[in-house]
This record gives sequence, C-alpha cells and structure tokens, in this order.
Amino acid sequence: MESTMAADLYRELTLRNTTFISAELQQKIAGSTVLVAGCGSTGGSTVELLVRTGFTHLLLADNGSYEVNNANRQKMTLADDGRMKVDVFREICAAINPYVSVETWSSGITAENVEELVTRADIIIDGVDVTTTSGLKAKYELHRYAKANNKVVVSGYDMAACQYINVLDYRKPEQSLLDNRITEDQIDQLPSLICCALLVPVKEIPYEMYAELEAVLLQGKDFVSQLGVAADLFGLVAVWTLVKVLEGQALQKELNINVSDLLGIQLNDEQKLDLLTKQAWLTGYIQDVMQAAEQEA
Repeated sequence: MESTMAADLYRELTLRNTTFISAELQQKIAGSTVLVAGCGSTGGSTVELLVRTGFTHLLLADNGSYEVNNANRQKMTLADDGRMKVDVFREICAAINPYVSVETWSSGITAENVEELVTRADIIIDGVDVTTTSGLKAKYELHRYAKANNKVVVSGYDMAACQYINVLDYRKPEQSLLDNRITEDQIDQLPSLICCALLVPVKEIPYEMYAELEAVLLQGKDFVSQLGVAADLFGLVAVWTLVKVLEGQALQKELNINVSDLLGIQLNDEQKLDLLTKQAWLTGYIQDVMQAAEQEA
C-alpha cells in the first residue's frame, strides 16, 4: 500500500515536469543518489529544488547549525536558530515528499565518511565552506575521492550578486583534481580567502567583490559578506546541471552568472579601469602571500 501511495504522489509531484523532462529521464532522476556536501548558502540552495524536481535519494552532509545572520541567504526561519542544518532540511524534504530518502551526516564531510559518501553517490553537489581551512581540507578530500571514483561534481562560489560554477567531470581521465588550482600544502600554508582566490580565477571575480576582499584582507574584517541572490543562483543552475548530466548532455565546465550583467548594468569607464587595477593588485597580493608561505615552509 505504501509503495502505491509513494508512486501516486511521485506521479502527481512531477506531473508538471512532463514535456521538459521525459519519462525515461524522470525515472533516472528518481533512481539517482545525490550527495549534497555542505548545506549552507550554496549547497543548501539545491536541496529543496532537488526534491521538487523528483530526486528521491539524498545524502546531506554539513556540520553547521543555523545562526540568525544566515537568514539573508539560507533556508531557515528564526525558529531554526541553533538547529543543525541537515536536521532542518530533512524536515523540509519530508514536507514536500514524505517518501523521499534523506540520510544526514551532522559531522559534515570528514576523513571517516568521505569515501563512503562519494562511493554511494551517483552525482555530487559541492557546497563545502571555503572560508575555513577545515572546510578547504574537506573539499579537497571530497574531490580526491570523486576523481578516484569517476564522479561528476558541481561546485559553486558566491561573490556579491555573482555565482561562479565549476563542473568537474571526473569520469574523464583528463579532468585534473580541482583543475590543478590548489594543492594540499597550499591549503595548510595559506589563509583561507587566498585559497578561495586560487579556486576562483581572478578574472571571474566581480567588481563589487573587491571592496569586500580589501576589507577582509587589509582591514581585518572577520567575516565575508554574502547575498541570497547569489546563493539561489547556484541552486537553479546546479539542479538543472544534474538533470542534464543524467540525460547524457555535454556541459560547459565553467559558468559565471552575474545578476547585474543580466540586468544590463554596465561598469563605466572609470570602474573598468579600476577593475583592471584591482585585478593586478589581487594577483600580486596572492603571489606575495604564496612566496612568503613557501619561504616559511
């Protein structure tokens, strides 16, 4: 009886997907297991939409609990303050589809669970926090095992009103680990924001983000500002990326979506010149920090 009820609900839940998602593809979606590594602003933006699209097997890993300052960009209410993110998402998923399978790891991605999680997943959403050294180490291990097990990983980095998305298809032998942008030693030696700047090409950083980088790197600001519009962009693109991977489509491996660009808001000539100056400054700053770290090592 329960299996019949689950099938009936799933059929109704995905009814409006028809035409755009074939019956065969919908079946693949239903049968696929998705690992969402990190359920904060980026990874968290995918979870609800995954269930609404028809995914029914989710592995959620995040070691964080909600704080009120998360509410501008994360899927929480004030009632969720202090609660583990994975616990809140388990309830959200069940409220949409009570038959969905949601397994949670409140320890996040760790050395003890990363192999199991990656091996079990058919496809991976990488929303692991890059603002801490521990998060960067977890991200590196996630990608190391994804490459060893030939998985596709969709990573997101939100900056101001911009979302930089990197699709790493480790099914391809030529796909290098994190595009060879960072090493384990660099994660140990460099400040986390510099590591993040290595993972995101300087040319992809939006003009508005430089004021934030200067505040954190030069003025000692102890947190990085983030916007909900950028986080939600990742959810939209990442979930559709998963659908297209299951459909067998060849995909662009890098995508940078800037809401200001979409709205037709252009930098003036003075800002364009200033952007070039800031890009040169950040490139030089990163090189100086890396050289200093190498000398200390």
